Amino acid sequence: MAKKSIFSNRNPLDNINSGKAKDLMKKLDNDDLIKQEIMKLEGAKLTKIDKEILSKIDFSDREFINREILFDDLLKDEKLHELSKSIGTIGLINPIYLIEKVEGYKILSGFRRSTAIFWGFENIEDYNIVGGNNLVIIPRNAPYELLDTISLHENTLREDLTTLELSLKIWKESRHKNKKIEDIAEDYGISKRSVNRYLRVEKYPEELLEVMDKINIRKADTIYSLLKKKNFSNSSKIINEVLPLEVGEIEKIIKTPAGRSEKISIKTKKKSTIIEIANLLSDEDIEKIKEFINKFI
Repeated sequence: MAKKSIFSNRNPLDNINSGKAKDLMKKLDNDDLIKQEIMKLEGAKLTKIDKEILSKIDFSDREFINREILFDDLLKDEKLHELSKSIGTIGLINPIYLIEKVEGYKILSGFRRSTAIFWGFENIEDYNIVGGNNLVIIPRNAPYELLDTISLHENTLREDLTTLELSLKIWKESRHKNKKIEDIAEDYGISKRSVNRYLRVEKYPEELLEVMDKINIRKADTIYSLLKKKNFSNSSKIINEVLPLEVGEIEKIIKTPAGRSEKISIKTKKKSTIIEIANLLSDEDIEKIKEFINKFI
């Protein structure tokens, strides 16, 4: 049966991996503390990154950049291009930190994300970053100790959030900060429906939580709907069967009326019969099925 909630007390990852949970909570807690400290500084700004600000960034100033790859070389990286497209679709989950210079800015953290956005504006028509409050501008007079702390935190703990980690981050803002779904959707640049999907993760059975790193939130939520329809019996078996399928294929299984095969859908018309198999078959299996059908047509 599904657990009532994995979000017990303050840490929903306790039942999965205590080490991972500890690191993630430290990362999220430090995020909040860092922003609070920065916004206490006179002249600190929380705003939205755009093409004009990007044009003022000195990408050659590498005081706080710990990556060996240079800006011009990173622009050629295909993985960076994919990151750029992803940011253009879902926005920036974590803010970029810039420090004011005499002229323009230098990067404190977010070198790769900044470069990806730069590439997007240069190469993708009508490129735009959804959401807001994704850029923190730090004044020139900020204490070096604070800057060093932020740089250390960002470069040792920061990584792309998985679906499960992002669900925790959104849940924390909804429950602990009492933020409305509409506000979370606007801040993250996602739909209210997506926010609800992330919040629903607290109801997932452990078997589904274990595969969350491999799938997106829409697919996870669709699998959850299927498990719920099955009263969460044989969850592991069902998850293994549908994991290779597309979301649309899983939705068809959910819509299959009780008493009919969940893996085979048959639609008979006046002049034809359509058979759909909701399972991953080998080429050999497909050939055997075709031979069998050909005997009757």
